[in-house]
Amino acid sequence: MKQAYFDDSKFGKRSPIRKTKTSTKRTLTKSDGVLPDDAIDGKVISVVGNQISVECFFNDSLISVDCTAAGRVISDNSGTLVAVGDLVKIIIDEKHSHDDKTFGTILKIETRKTKISRIDPANKNREQIIASNIDKVLIFVSAFDPPVNPRLIDRFVISCMLGKVKPIVCINKMDLAEEDVFIEYFEFMKDLSVPVYFISVLENTGIDKLKSELIGFETAVLGPSGAGKSSLLNKLIGDEYQAVKEVSLSTSKGMHTTSFSRRFRIPEAGFVIDTPGIREFGIWDLNQDELTLFFKDFEKFYLDCKFSACTHTHEPGCAVKSAVENGLIQQDRYDSYMSLFASMQK
Repeated sequence: MKQAYFDDSKFGKRSPIRKTKTSTKRTLTKSDGVLPDDAIDGKVISVVGNQISVECFFNDSLISVDCTAAGRVISDNSGTLVAVGDLVKIIIDEKHSHDDKTFGTILKIETRKTKISRIDPANKNREQIIASNIDKVLIFVSAFDPPVNPRLIDRFVISCMLGKVKPIVCINKMDLAEEDVFIEYFEFMKDLSVPVYFISVLENTGIDKLKSELIGFETAVLGPSGAGKSSLLNKLIGDEYQAVKEVSLSTSKGMHTTSFSRRFRIPEAGFVIDTPGIREFGIWDLNQDELTLFFKDFEKFYLDCKFSACTHTHEPGCAVKSAVENGLIQQDRYDSYMSLFASMQK
């Protein structure tokens, strides 16, 4: 007998049929429902493949519970079903738990207050939630190897704005670069109220100042592979980071270090979320008409454009293009705008 195939593509971006990033198990979501009396609060601290770790208080102790999603989960969120940072309601499976392992089931995912997300690289019609309920995103890149990619940074910053999260830019490997050149380039970030830190993890310079920005907050760390993120997190967190990474690698059966997301406690106060290395980053839920609003350094010019609906791409009398020609807007910054504009739908 031919196997039935359920086509959820007709639901578009708000499909009620949901799945985690790497799991093939599909879960039906509903907007409300009655929870059992023994349901308890928890927070998702790790997503490794389809294995979800939830931290919660149980029998007066803070424990980590290995969870799976119920077949029908209460959630009004968009995008990935479960992400690190999600606040959830779970039930403990006491029957199958034992001394060194506690198992449970996720019944409800609370509404996300903030998030950092992107277009799912595997499906452009889906939103991939990288982390939720966070205060800040540390955009972590390097001066060299790999070199700074301003267009990728712009995409991160805009996604932070969309997700109601404060972005922070950090340039590592400054022992290999002339700081003055980078300071001049990132001057426009002041118009966006985005702090920029220049550090060298290798030489242990600038890290204490950066750390003061993170203490007391929930921060997701994003960036390309090779920028030195793991080395930074080793310094911020200590031995726990390396130990958890090794366990996660073993659990993931050979997957690369950056194939998992995990929340870690900063010893002084606060948390950081380690995320997979980013190779591509498509901005979710933004169209061409809105893009200019996220380039705040264009704002003092575009009100003088000849046409009120100017896209700043081809129109005559465009004040933004004139500002680029006169050196008032950086050419690379404008090129980034044009690249994003071309990649978006009207």
